[in-house]
Amino acid sequence: MLLAAGSIWGEIERLSNLLQLQGAEVSSLLTIAALYLVYRMTRSAPWRSLTWSESRDEGQRSVERWERWRRFTGWAALFIVDVGALYLWLFTDLGSPNVLRNGGLVEGLRFWGSGYVEMLLTNGNAPREFSASLPFIMSGVDKRVSFKGTLDTSQHLKWRRGSVQLEYKGPELPQHYVSVSQIVPVRQFGYYRPRFWVKATTANRQQTSLFLALSNNWAKYQCRPPIGDYDWQRVDCDVFNVGSADIVEFRFVLHGPGTFWLGDAELFELRDR
Repeated sequence: MLLAAGSIWGEIERLSNLLQLQGAEVSSLLTIAALYLVYRMTRSAPWRSLTWSESRDEGQRSVERWERWRRFTGWAALFIVDVGALYLWLFTDLGSPNVLRNGGLVEGLRFWGSGYVEMLLTNGNAPREFSASLPFIMSGVDKRVSFKGTLDTSQHLKWRRGSVQLEYKGPELPQHYVSVSQIVPVRQFGYYRPRFWVKATTANRQQTSLFLALSNNWAKYQCRPPIGDYDWQRVDCDVFNVGSADIVEFRFVLHGPGTFWLGDAELFELRDR
């Protein structure tokens, strides 16, 4: 029974991840489903099928047995789904708040383009090799390299409105990249897990030229999607401890040839480890 229950909740978690639901939403949906089950049970009481030929006592006993069974199964259904929702809430990322704003691009590109380099460009203090079509920034002056950053509404996950497209054409050169970022307030010394969805066209290069960074020191933390060309898939990144910082710079960087579409980015705050 425990193995069967674990399998059921595993499927619920998989479906929740697919639909990008939070733990509270999962708990609410499961509770509503249980209440609906109880309602349907009350609408199919056995006395509706009793015939006039049945004795009053026998019919009464049938009704009483049904009432006891209905109450038991109703409360059991509520108990099971709420225990399952509590499990998802406590032991998976579903119970963790997503602190990244507009990662699903429901509001277009709102909140994106708020990183450190973007602020330098806005203030006119950025080095000359930087250019911008905010919220996207480009670094590099070599004429052989061209960049593109845009909101692409034609390429998107099911039920979503669009994706961020990053494109790099030309040879891979140092300090040449296209990027988009968002400053995210975090809890000092907290643990966070990023994840995002990605689609790639890279001409099957032997290495991935896209990575996600969470600080100005890009070498400190990098989360890279798989190598090759592929349709939409989710990337689950390693847990990151923010240390004494109270903000992180959630930044996608494309520093070599390829085209990537990015959507449904998230940054989950985990409980103390």
